[in-house]
Amino acid sequence: MKKFVLQEMFLISMSEKKAKKVKFHPQTTLILGGNDTGKSCLLKSIYSTFGAEPSTIHPNWKDAEVTSLIKFNVKDNDYYILKYGKWYAIF
Repeated sequence: MKKFVLQEMFLISMSEKKAKKVKFHPQTTLILGGNDTGKSCLLKSIYSTFGAEPSTIHPNWKDAEVTSLIKFNVKDNDYYILKYGKWYAIF
């Protein structure tokens, strides 16, 4: 079985003029935080970047028009996947 590891995620909102970088540990990453701190948005952003459509998305998140880039590794090879609006690219 091939090993899949999330390494980093970059989220950029040009409308809010904000960006966020999240690094994932190669073995285990815990996502902790109180209510309304973005835990669900982070997970839904991962799904969305890989092409899955989350069942619910907060209206503020839609309005933020977030571009996402994820660095991941499969079988010791690094890849990037970019989601910009409805466009996707894999490097």
